[in-house]
Amino acid sequence: MRTIVIVLLFFSISAAYAQTQLVKGSKLLGGSLNFNSVSETNDAGVPFRFSPQATRSFGINPRYGWFVRDNVAFGISLGFNTLSQRINFSTNDFDHLRSTGFSVGVFTRRYVALSPRFALFGEGSFSAGLSAGNREVRRSGTGNIDSDVRGFSASLGISPGVTFFATKRLAVESSVGLASVLYLRNSETTASGSSIANNFGISANPFSSLNVGFIWYFAKPTE
Repeated sequence: MRTIVIVLLFFSISAAYAQTQLVKGSKLLGGSLNFNSVSETNDAGVPFRFSPQATRSFGINPRYGWFVRDNVAFGISLGFNTLSQRINFSTNDFDHLRSTGFSVGVFTRRYVALSPRFALFGEGSFSAGLSAGNREVRRSGTGNIDSDVRGFSASLGISPGVTFFATKRLAVESSVGLASVLYLRNSETTASGSSIANNFGISANPFSSLNVGFIWYFAKPTE
């Protein structure tokens, strides 16, 4: 009998986690980190001394939001990222791009409780950002090119996810980029002139991105 009482008490407390945090007046604070490193190998599967193509990126994305009504949150997000992309044509010939970017955005979420500690959410977001960097091109026989690179980006996205309440305040969440619309404008300036490229794309690949982060929930103040 005592065991049954303890189990029922555990589930009642767990259920209160989501019910208390996902109500009008509550707030959330958190974010995510992402790191990506990809290097190609040769046909035999053995890495080249210099990989033919290597991409490394790092990003941090803090966010803050508040519940405008039960199970519905609205918030703002910030982003910082770095990118290094190098293509090696030979030992001494390469094309290397380095850039740093900042972004700001808004988001809205709708939560649906699945169980005492789990909740699904659907998120819609919009963000815009600026980036700056440099590009080095070294090609034997054709000369070297050094350029400044500037970029502007704007995106709309839809991301479903799941939230797990590890404690009364702390939750772990994971989401995937279900669909997105992206606009990119890049300008490149060299000693001989400048060029501008505009790109527009639509993605509907649910496995295009995976994000994992932590969210701290601040319960609605008691009146």
